[in-house]
Formats: sequence, C-alpha cells, structure tokens
Amino acid sequence: MLVWQSSESLDFHKEKVYGMHDSFEGRAASSTVWEKDSAEEEKRRASHNEKQASVFDEAAQFFSSEEATPEDVIPRLRRIAEAAALRPTDRVLDVGTGTGALLPFLLPYLDENAGEKRIVGVDLSAGMLVVARERFPRASFWQGDVLDLPMIYKREGGKEEGLFTAVFFNACFGNVFDQARALREVGKLVKKGGRVVISHPLGADFVEELRRRSPSVVLADLPRDEKAWRDILVTTPFQLTSLQSTSSLYLALLCRRSDQPLPQALLLQGPVSQGYKRGSKKLGFPTANLPSSLFVVKSLIEDVPVGVYCGWARVVGRECKAVVNIGYSPTFQGEENKEKIVEAHLIDGAFPGDFYGETMTLILTGFLRPEQKFPSFPALVAAIQQDVEDARVAMDLPVYAGARRLVEEEGEGTREEERGNEASKGKGRWVPFEEWGPR
Repeated sequence: MLVWQSSESLDFHKEKVYGMHDSFEGRAASSTVWEKDSAEEEKRRASHNEKQASVFDEAAQFFSSEEATPEDVIPRLRRIAEAAALRPTDRVLDVGTGTGALLPFLLPYLDENAGEKRIVGVDLSAGMLVVARERFPRASFWQGDVLDLPMIYKREGGKEEGLFTAVFFNACFGNVFDQARALREVGKLVKKGGRVVISHPLGADFVEELRRRSPSVVLADLPRDEKAWRDILVTTPFQLTSLQSTSSLYLALLCRRSDQPLPQALLLQGPVSQGYKRGSKKLGFPTANLPSSLFVVKSLIEDVPVGVYCGWARVVGRECKAVVNIGYSPTFQGEENKEKIVEAHLIDGAFPGDFYGETMTLILTGFLRPEQKFPSFPALVAAIQQDVEDARVAMDLPVYAGARRLVEEEGEGTREEERGNEASKGKGRWVPFEEWGPR
C-alpha cells in the first residue's frame, strides 16, 4: 500500500492547522455532549454550523494561500479525485469545498461543454466561498449545510431521482454535525449506483489530533474499519466498497444502493382485497391489495408518502419478499385509484390460487422510489421489473433480517378465534428501527 512521506512544508502545514484548531477551541463555549431530542438537536446543529462558518471565515486567508496545499499533498488529492471514476457527463457535489482545494483535480474529468455547470461546491463559510468563486468560474457554489440544500440542486428537471452521480466529503467529514444523517440526506441527492468519496489527504490520525485539540469543531473521528462504517451506514442507502487508511491518506468509497432503510417500519395487517385486477391482467405482476378504507385508522395509510417500498409479507402461513406500491396508479390515466391503495407484489411466492379475504401481514422497511406517471405501459412494466429485482436484492441485506422475524411473529399471532367482525378491518402501527433493525 502506498504511503507518502512527510516533508518540511507538509510539517509546517500540519502545525499551522493544529495551531488554528487550538485557537478555535480557546474561543469555544459549546458542549459536545448532545441529547437526541429533535428540536434541541436542530438548535445545536444551527449553533455548530454558525461556529464552523465563523472559524473558517477567519481561516480563509490561510486556506487560500500556497501553504494550504503543500506539494506533498497534490498527488494525494489527485488520488482522491480518481477514486470516483468520473465521466465527462457526471454531476459532482463537493461538500465542504472550502476554497476549492479539490476542484483542480475534479474539473479535468468533466466536459465543460456538456451544458450546465457540472460541479456544485457547498460550504458553511462565506469567506471560503468568495475565494472559490473567484478561482473556479466553471463551478457553481452554495453557502450552507448540505442538509438544507435547495430543491434546485436535488432533482434533475422533473425526474424523481437525485441530480448527482458523485459526492465528495474531502477533509470535512469529521466536522459534520451528524455523519449518518448527512449520508441519509446525501442519499436523496445521488442517483442509484452513484459514488460517495470520504477522504482526508493527511489521514485519520491527523483528524484525530484535530479533534483532541478542538472537539467542538471536529466532532468525530474518521471510521477506521468496516465495523465502524457499518454502524454509520446501517440507516443509509450506501454500502462501503473500499477503504484505505494509512498515516498519509484516508480514502473510503461508498456506493448508492437502490433502497433507503426507513427510520420506522410500517407494519400492516388485513384481509386481501381484489382491487382493480390490473397488476396481473395488464402488467403481469399480480398484487395483494389493502385499500386505505380498510383500516380502522384511515390516516395510517393516508399519511404515508406515495412511492414504491420493499419489505416482507406473510399470508397463508408463508413469508416472502414483497415490493409494494402505495399510491393511486397515475399511469392508468382516467382509471386512477379512487383511494390510496397498498399494492403488494409477493416475490417468489408461488402461492396456489388466489387468497382474497385471507389475512396478510406486511412490513415495509425500505423506500425504493417515488410513485410516478410513466409515458407508456412498457415503461411502467420495465420500472416494475427493476423494482422487483431491487427489492429481491435489498431484502437479503442484514439490515432487514429482523423485519422478517417480526412479520413471522405478527402473522403467527393472528388466531382464527380473534377474527370475527374484525376480519373486515385492517390494523397497523409504526415500528421504530430499534425494534426491527440489526441488534
């Protein structure tokens, strides 16, 4: 494994940054022990972001100087840029872009004639972005937290998938308020199969020392092994594909999966309705349906965002994977659902005959994509085929194993004598991730 040696200029750079972080903490008054109450957490995030903006505004002059990028660091930045395997038409998000240290190594990969600017740089510091805008007119920039990125940067035209194919967190991941939350939000911005590069050209030891000197500015270390990454990624749509951590370079590469684990699973139970019979007759994907009017608490379904989900189902004593559309079937123009319907296609079910009226237990644990209106039935069928494959793969992931156990337990708990009048009604509840996620 390649390890770059240190030089006098690099040592000077390190000492300069260490000194700045000593002074940052000397002026700090905020606590690093935070509760998980959402309102309080948002206040603390805002306070943390204000401090980040302030200290890096003051540091902008240094980070715009030649001393900020020693010759020794240049091949490391080049290696970081290479990690995402960029193509000319890619769109790139550079989180914590600062004065644009990484941009000279990213821009050559991208086609400047491909229409809109291909790179968006995001940073909390206005002072850093003044320098970046002057240096790199080919890029666009936005000041703020990536969690608050405006919608214009999140979607491509009227499409429902993320705008970006690659995201970089270079020399900033330790400063992020909540690493897992940041990646969950970035998951909404990245196309399926997109890459996220987490890096630092001076290595994880350097970040650890910065955190020791200024724990209210650098909140976390860089994850050093696969277990540490699993703990961060468990609620995100990313998987770790490679990790390099040496004394001279930290480089982690993540890939965007098709599924996004839900913070709360939706557990539903009710008798299967006949529905519109379009799934099997017109599309070739039979579904077991639970209309919203079936449920005692109608808001249970009405409050669920329309879209395609993955999960586990149990019916007639058997469990199987399921891909589930919740919505109104907008592609069937003029024949849209009159109410919101849960339509579950049971994957690899091979059930003999139909099971209308049988009680189905269904747990939705992952989100695949929003519901959308397709231009044709062939386009809809192709999308469903991909949804089925995505759900089949996703439900084999360890993060969803507990959901299968839960749907089995709930299904077993449905007794014949408990049905009676309640057989015509559906019931359900939200299940916190802690109850069905990995233990």
